[in-house]
Amino acid sequence: MVRITIEDFVKATHSVYRSTVLAFKRARQLNDEGHAPTIEAKGDKITTLAIKEVILGNVIPCESKEFKVEE
Repeated sequence: MVRITIEDFVKATHSVYRSTVLAFKRARQLNDEGHAPTIEAKGDKITTLAIKEVILGNVIPCESKEFKVEE
């Protein structure tokens, strides 16, 4: 089990707000739009998957209000 810390979450984008919005948008993509996760689910909830993807750098903020998913 990987431990998720707030420090790792914030390091991903250097902003609590930006990391939170990024994870929220990715979780919505995974849940509502049916996108596939970029990491193995292992029974994790959608929100946890989204946070892990942000921490691992699989979801990257773009200059626009959207974001890019690295696979």
